[in-house]
Amino acid sequence: MSSSGTGFLGRSSSSNANMRGLVQFIADLRNARARELEEKRINKELANIRQKFKDGSLSGYHKKKYVCKLLYIYILGWNRSR
Repeated sequence: MSSSGTGFLGRSSSSNANMRGLVQFIADLRNARARELEEKRINKELANIRQKFKDGSLSGYHKKKYVCKLLYIYILGWNRSR
């Protein structure tokens, strides 16, 4: 692993620049001042992801990005099924 990047989601790593939506989503969750705001942001993102997969025709990049977001939500403990 190169020491020039800052990590998987680091801002200075050029290989991760395309995952800007994932980085922004994680930043939004980290900056949520209350659990209710975090839950609201997660529910909004889950609705968006559901809609994108229903519409179909997602590129491999977008599928990967949305799966990463789902995995992050799951890791945080928001794994309740609806």
